[in-house]
Amino acid sequence: MKAIATWDVPEEALRQFRDELRPDFDLDIDCGRVALLSMEPPSWIHFIAQADWWIQGLAAYSALYIAEIVKEAAKDTWKARAKIITTTVGVGNKIRRLAESFMSLRSRLSNRTDLVIGLSTPDEHFGTQITLAAVDTDELSAEIALFIHYIPAVLALIDAEGLIDRKPATGVFLTLLSTGALQIVWFDGVTLQKHERVLLLNDAA
Repeated sequence: MKAIATWDVPEEALRQFRDELRPDFDLDIDCGRVALLSMEPPSWIHFIAQADWWIQGLAAYSALYIAEIVKEAAKDTWKARAKIITTTVGVGNKIRRLAESFMSLRSRLSNRTDLVIGLSTPDEHFGTQITLAAVDTDELSAEIALFIHYIPAVLALIDAEGLIDRKPATGVFLTLLSTGALQIVWFDGVTLQKHERVLLLNDAA
């Protein structure tokens, strides 16, 4: 996994995060920084990896979360059940450890700094990304699990829509809905027309 950050993110915070991830995960910190000029420049860290990095290392743990989310999907939102799901799945799994490290990193950053995870597809610079919006470790664990669960379906959609050859203008943006469904948005690289699709949990099973 590679970390790319805007200029305002302290390098020491990234190094601490990298050390907390070891030995379960490897993190490559991009030495260059992104400087964005505007009245209020955005602040973010993008954690980007190939699909195999997410799936091979975390798919088995993700499946445990998804089984619990699907079981009660008709009764409650995945966010409302996050703590119960964590208790059922167990607190020692790798997704939980990754979520704990993300929450620790967030505590060392400005409140306006976004943490974004994603894939280096369809483009290395404008890939597929989701901004982590969870407010606690339990919710964040479920959020990461859902992201991993959807990766094969997202890659299939990218292929079906021809987004490898006809690259989107600024990447592919993912948003998790309260039902556990995944909203996918991108803008055509030529016309800038907005496209939107929604994947249901069962679509990615």
